[in-house]
Amino acid sequence: MSALCNLSKNWGPLAGRILLAFLFLQSGFDKLLKYDITQALMAARGVPEPQIMLPLALAALFAGGVMLLIGWKARWGALALIVFMIPVTWYFHRYWTFPEALQVDQFHHFVKNLGIIGALLIVTFCYMLVAITALGAQPAAKFEGQEAGLAVILQNVTGKVWPALVLSAGAVISVFSVALASLYGQTRVLLSATLKKPLVL
Repeated sequence: MSALCNLSKNWGPLAGRILLAFLFLQSGFDKLLKYDITQALMAARGVPEPQIMLPLALAALFAGGVMLLIGWKARWGALALIVFMIPVTWYFHRYWTFPEALQVDQFHHFVKNLGIIGALLIVTFCYMLVAITALGAQPAAKFEGQEAGLAVILQNVTGKVWPALVLSAGAVISVFSVALASLYGQTRVLLSATLKKPLVL
């Protein structure tokens, strides 16, 4: 269990940040390179004032993506990306407004975006709640030098090893989930490049 806890602690957050940030940075570069096409697509989908909203979207993508990537003010970066993702999902992936032949594909994009928003909400809010709860479970001084603190707290509270093991395994699995989401997003990047159309998250 110790090796699994150390793996999730040392590499999990970094790998997760890199893979999640990649989705947004790649989308930002794609929109920047196809600026006019993206603006026209936004207008066609009913986005108000696309000439203003597109620069704001690019700012959120690049700023939020970089902040996630380097871990600087990551919660604020995630919040900016949530603000970006909600209208994108609404304007571009309302699958019920598309022709029947496209609804399944758009439904997948809609659900995928909800998953990304959920991941960003975890980065933004859940970490803060977990930190507050952890401080209530043990004194702050004990966290210094402690490895896999949450798993240790869970083991101490329950008196059993398996809940801590499940927590550690879940952290590792979540990293692979983000990796799979990134791989799925990469296929869309390649398709976008082939069709010469802008990538829409």
